[in-house]
Amino acid sequence: MRRFFYDIRRGSEVIPDPDGELQPSLQGAMAEAISAARDLVIDAILTLRQIDDDAVLIRDSDGAIVGSVCLVDVLPIRR
Repeated sequence: MRRFFYDIRRGSEVIPDPDGELQPSLQGAMAEAISAARDLVIDAILTLRQIDDDAVLIRDSDGAIVGSVCLVDVLPIRR
């Protein structure tokens, strides 16, 4: 198990995750980041806040960003 951190980027501001979470792989961390991004989208809708530049940044225990999920990417797209 590896510890991953889920920092929140809101525009140019980054809110660090001080605790992180143990995940078996980067794939597991990505699934958690997608879930967190969906929750943030719901909050943004309820507060009428723009999410254009917002993302969940996945950081490993060494502090390197190993993945990210843009909030706009988890919105359902109707075609």
